[in-house]
Amino acid sequence: MSLDSFFQIKQNGSTLTREIVGGATTFVALSYIIFVQPAVLYGCGMDKSAVMFATCLCSALACLIMGLWANLPIALAPAMGHNFFFTFTVCGPIAAGGFGLTWQEALAANLIAGLKRLPEFGAQAIVPGHGLLCDEAEIAALLNYLEATWALTADHLAQGHSEDETVADPSYPRHREKFAEQWHEVNIRVMYAQLAGN
Repeated sequence: MSLDSFFQIKQNGSTLTREIVGGATTFVALSYIIFVQPAVLYGCGMDKSAVMFATCLCSALACLIMGLWANLPIALAPAMGHNFFFTFTVCGPIAAGGFGLTWQEALAANLIAGLKRLPEFGAQAIVPGHGLLCDEAEIAALLNYLEATWALTADHLAQGHSEDETVADPSYPRHREKFAEQWHEVNIRVMYAQLAGN
């Protein structure tokens, strides 16, 4: 199968050369995000190298899915407005009008907010780290699991229990996802650290 037949280049009134030039031009126009996003998110305490790696990886995967699966010539990358809002408003100091969250708390809030919004679209979706093509019931189950785990961890911390005592509590809810058990302890430890301010 040739590139032309796979992407229907001629059928869409284009040429392979034009598509290559268009792709290269788009990459050059968007490549600033590779350097600007780490610099902006560093302002809320995130590691520049990790942010740069995540930016490149996520953008590349999103572009590949858009091109190979959807067969659309659309480049995808993080939006700069969201980065500034995340750093200077969500993680910004309360005295300056921000919410005062740590970047870890802000990412958790972003995940929960995203999970709450997905059912509104009535479509299946990819939930990173929680399985491919979750339906509304699975998204709701995951959200309930995360909220219940957070609340129980907060209760343990308020009662003065150690992190290990908290993890050992058998009354924690379990998420039914295939690999969730592997991440159960990690979820509790991360939540405990966030609630404890570590």
